[in-house]
Amino acid sequence: MFNNYSKSMKRILFFCILAIIGIAGYSQNNRSERTVLGMGTDYLLFPESLNGKIRELKEQNYWAVEKDGKVIAGELLTWKELDSIGSTKNFTAYFDKSGSLTKYDILGDDNKPAISTIGTYKDGKCVRWETSNKGKLTSYMTPEYDAKGFVIAGKVFNPAKDTLQNSYIVANDMNGNYTKIEFYNFRGIKTGYWALTYNPEGRVTEARYFNKSDTLAMSMKEIYNELGFMTAQDSYDPKTRQHSLWDMKTLTLDSKGNWIENSCNIDNGKFKIYCKRTYVYY
Repeated sequence: MFNNYSKSMKRILFFCILAIIGIAGYSQNNRSERTVLGMGTDYLLFPESLNGKIRELKEQNYWAVEKDGKVIAGELLTWKELDSIGSTKNFTAYFDKSGSLTKYDILGDDNKPAISTIGTYKDGKCVRWETSNKGKLTSYMTPEYDAKGFVIAGKVFNPAKDTLQNSYIVANDMNGNYTKIEFYNFRGIKTGYWALTYNPEGRVTEARYFNKSDTLAMSMKEIYNELGFMTAQDSYDPKTRQHSLWDMKTLTLDSKGNWIENSCNIDNGKFKIYCKRTYVYY
């Protein structure tokens, strides 16, 4: 639950999610007893390294209400409401025992999968991701890897005509963290790119999106607590010169130290959200 993008960035980030889905990054080479919620999800720009081997993670956003001096969950936010405030969607993510994402469901207003993406793996690497909208296949993606096993490029296709929709190129640092993601249309013309900055702990502290003219179109800065969970996000739109500040507070942790209840104050009380997570562990 965080400000995924401004209204003007919805289309850009949608294709970003579609294009990068399945990439192994953000210290996923040292998973052991941790699971990374990042690539292939709405958290791809700001991955969370969670405790334990997670089989299933479900996240749902509610309007926050106060009762008896406590913040509790009100009505579940609809897709339209989540879009209006730029929030991540309600979703369910599925992982195998190695920590690789195998399926990602974005939930509709009926709390059932509306958009689903399923991965096919071979020799520990994702070789194909298929995205369906209410059961109809809408696209598929094939990634390319370097000798270290890091994703360096990929292509997205229209399954109806088996034609190229768009492609991307990824730059990684020595730890496999993706530092730049460039996007190209079906003609091979660059349409924009993300540039990411990391702190010494390997967490993204700033993500900046530049358009095809190399002009900054969006930036997001992050602050984390000692547990590695996001506590604040400042999004800036250079065109309107407007900031959007999200203050997040962890309310409850489970026995493994992962948050299960979180509240968010948006732009000094303009909106208030209450987020819940449920985990199924191996």
